[in-house]
Amino acid sequence: MTALVGQRVKHVDAGGFSSCAVTEKGELYTWGGGVSGSLGHGDERSVAMPRRVERPNGVMVGAAATCVTHTLVADADGVVWACGARSALGLGDPDAAPKGEPWANPAPIPTLRVGVRKSPDVLPFR
Repeated sequence: MTALVGQRVKHVDAGGFSSCAVTEKGELYTWGGGVSGSLGHGDERSVAMPRRVERPNGVMVGAAATCVTHTLVADADGVVWACGARSALGLGDPDAAPKGEPWANPAPIPTLRVGVRKSPDVLPFR
């Protein structure tokens, strides 16, 4: 967990085979099973320790949730991003990725927006 030492974590989530953490700086860290590209690192490899997900154009992450085959991320503006198996997501732009192919990098779902609550409780990760 050394990647998170000294970071101020504002949100965590644990799915079936993977976990994620969102920092106060709006960075997303994922670790666990990488099936279908669900970790957002551009491949399908599993990682044992938290690894920062590269943010397109400096997107600020507000919250995230992981599952066995995908991860959903809400940015600070409420735009939902996804990575992982398209069949598990069941929403968004059907032309965003070839049918049957995973999204290995986070991609926005332009038709879906959510309200992101600002949390006053941000604790340092130890």
